[in-house]
Amino acid sequence: PSFASIFGVMQPMRGSRTKRRHSNKCLQYISIGAVAIWFSVSISFMAVIDTKYMELNDANALYNDNITALVAAVESREKAQKQRNKLPKYPINHRYSDKVRPLSDQAISQCHKALWHTLETTTFVLPNKESFVITGDIRDLWLRDSAAQIHPLLLPNIYQGKSLVQVDAKLERIVSGLILKTARLIRFDPYANAFKLKPHDNAKLSKFERESLGRHGYISTWNYELDSACYFMRMLYFFHA
Repeated sequence: PSFASIFGVMQPMRGSRTKRRHSNKCLQYISIGAVAIWFSVSISFMAVIDTKYMELNDANALYNDNITALVAAVESREKAQKQRNKLPKYPINHRYSDKVRPLSDQAISQCHKALWHTLETTTFVLPNKESFVITGDIRDLWLRDSAAQIHPLLLPNIYQGKSLVQVDAKLERIVSGLILKTARLIRFDPYANAFKLKPHDNAKLSKFERESLGRHGYISTWNYELDSACYFMRMLYFFHA
């Protein structure tokens, strides 16, 4: 055969090889692209899984902490309840109770000293059936503190089934005088909580004392306190009970 005939035969064969070569390259590119996409998706998926795993661990740690705190709170509440159950019911009447150990002579003596020391150092018997009780370190009458200081004199069943003011006229005079004095001071200004025995010289008061402390007349501090009125009402109740 001639060269031309051979070349003519080879020409279609070369075209087929070129097409196959192009097809193979396309398949390679497609395969490489698919692998790259798969690899990218895998990395993203693993990142999502790792994030979710970390969130799950954090949630589990928080849950465990909450459970631990809850268990501790329940145990503390149960312990406190057990301690309360061991205490005797209020009120405790030491005089007739066999289960409660009585106070020692030293403790009783200390209570007596504290009671009479308060009366001797903080109480002033005034004319007009009044009395004035200071707090001790400050020579002013606080509505709450003064009522609290004389409260032991009003407790029932202290002396032969009676309070001390019921068996001692001098003590009754102190408490009734304090009630009268306190009532007059509250009437003077119901929003004040501490008063002086003698009224201020308003001309000598500083601007701070007048505007910040509210001092004028008998008032030492002009601070309204709800418990001041409550203690006064308690004093009235126990005195007339």
